[in-house]
Amino acid sequence: MVGNARINKEYCTVLQSCENVDGLIKYLSSQGFSDVEISNAKQKAVEEYYVVKNSKDTQILTVFDESYPAQLNCMKHKKPVFLYARGNVELLNTEMVAVVGTRKPSDFTEKVEKKIVKRIIDDYKLTILSGLALGCDAVAHDAALHCNGSTIAVLPSGLDNVSPKRNIGLAERIIDNNGLLLSEYPNNFEATKYTPLARDEIVAGLSGSILVIECSEESGTMQTVKFGNKYNKVVGTYVPSDASMGDYSGNIFIIDNKMGISINSKEKLPELFKKNKDDTRGEQLMIF
Repeated sequence: MVGNARINKEYCTVLQSCENVDGLIKYLSSQGFSDVEISNAKQKAVEEYYVVKNSKDTQILTVFDESYPAQLNCMKHKKPVFLYARGNVELLNTEMVAVVGTRKPSDFTEKVEKKIVKRIIDDYKLTILSGLALGCDAVAHDAALHCNGSTIAVLPSGLDNVSPKRNIGLAERIIDNNGLLLSEYPNNFEATKYTPLARDEIVAGLSGSILVIECSEESGTMQTVKFGNKYNKVVGTYVPSDASMGDYSGNIFIIDNKMGISINSKEKLPELFKKNKDDTRGEQLMIF
């Protein structure tokens, strides 16, 4: 199996220079791929082509297309070679804020998250980006829809195999309300234990900034934060005056270790939308 990194490093230039599939096959043969490997890859490509062709509402964006999101260039060779899209792909040209957090937010957290998402949409007209997971991700998408805002969901599975199953209805509502579903996996691909991490990296790469609502130190959300730091995104996190209102140990860790800024005030929310990190990381910025 050839992954994104190897394709981007070794084969993209070749793909651009080959006039047809036969030229590509000739090159692959010269690189030591067997006839069986090439034949299997070609058959898989043909099968996937017809799956997409017969799906009226699925588009494929490749690294060669003008419509491929330039934001993912921050991932360099790790960026997905293919993206499968369903819905309003024009949203990829908008400024996005990733809203992420635990799969088990407290009731208090959910109420705060809905208020924050509404303010982001009403005051800043940004697109809400998340990963369609249970909990904070789902709340973010749902809140955006209730505010008549725009939202993008990046899936850890194929678009025809929404994961988790409990959010199939939410995924359909996103499409019905001019939103976008995005995945690096072909339509019927099932999520594995590894794909949520890859999904989180795409969320971080696409985002202009990242807002952590609630998470523990062990939460997968912390991986999104690390990717955000790696790709020089502004990371903000919410910490209430009474941290017992949920498990905010991850949020506090982010502040204490200068991985992001505390967004606890509507007046300070614009700090999240700065284009580059600055020395405000680690500051405590009032109470929401």
